[in-house]
Amino acid sequence: MNNIKDNDILLDISNLVVHYEMDDEVVEAVNNISFSVRKGEAFGIIGETGAGKTTTALSIMRLLPEPRAHIIGGTIKFGEEDLTAATKKQMTKIRGRRISMIFQDPMTALNPVQRVGEQIEEVIALHNPRFSKSEIMLAGMEMLREVGIPVERYKDYPFQFSGGMKQRVVIAMALACKPDMIIADEPTTALDVTIQAQVLELIKELKAKYGTAVVLITHDFGVVSEICDRCAVMYGGEFVECGTLVDIFKNPRHPYTRGLFDSLPKLDDNARLKPIKGMMPDPTKLPRHCTFAERCDMCIDICMQKDPEETWLSDEHRVKCFRYMDSPVDKAQGRM
Repeated sequence: MNNIKDNDILLDISNLVVHYEMDDEVVEAVNNISFSVRKGEAFGIIGETGAGKTTTALSIMRLLPEPRAHIIGGTIKFGEEDLTAATKKQMTKIRGRRISMIFQDPMTALNPVQRVGEQIEEVIALHNPRFSKSEIMLAGMEMLREVGIPVERYKDYPFQFSGGMKQRVVIAMALACKPDMIIADEPTTALDVTIQAQVLELIKELKAKYGTAVVLITHDFGVVSEICDRCAVMYGGEFVECGTLVDIFKNPRHPYTRGLFDSLPKLDDNARLKPIKGMMPDPTKLPRHCTFAERCDMCIDICMQKDPEETWLSDEHRVKCFRYMDSPVDKAQGRM
């Protein structure tokens, strides 16, 4: 039922399956997920730690840790390119030029013994071999200025920057070649609340200026509401619900989505927090029935017997639950 036009699609992932093969067990990290991202759109992937969010991002970038990790099935198409079939040489040309990634921790994303300007220049030089040294430096300085850092800091080392400033440098590196899409893997996790807001505002401004698509990985619905147009809720390596922000925030149909909202503190409510009981399933021993059944307050017999199929509720909204019609939505009203 998805109504996204083919010429609007930048990233198209279909039935992606990713496993980590250990000596005596297999980690089923990503299990049959599908989604598309339009040109210039921001798409969020939200879920608990261990849900498979980062593995999804690394699969797109083809940076899965080898030889343990493998794409077992599915396709990742970026424009006309099939990334699952791309060679290492082809991926080197695509990374940075067409797709860039902002990693979780800015403290470790930068080379501590290399000046920040040189690290930005390295990205530019790799994808612009005809640029002279002066052109590369000017482009690097301009990019640093774009993220709000004075060019006087161009020759400083990472240890001379705060966490928020380091994240700005990482963003400058990601945007240095004006890529079509950026993958931001929890870009504000290591930052304090004030700096988080500044970084999110910066990403929004740069997205609007360059028309860059964004895949945002997070565990924070607040971050999703600030940046994203659509989002998917991930659990046990699969998407349990996906839709527009109105669908997810105003009309959540999966018990896990509602559980995440109920776990958030509310300024106008003195009631105790309502955390989701239990723990995420062991990815080496995933059940063949509904992966959320053991933690679900709405679980019935069929939930423990088989895996629910995905149901499309509208052109954008889909859910993977037997009891989606019974999900109360009144508490969700007014979240946006």
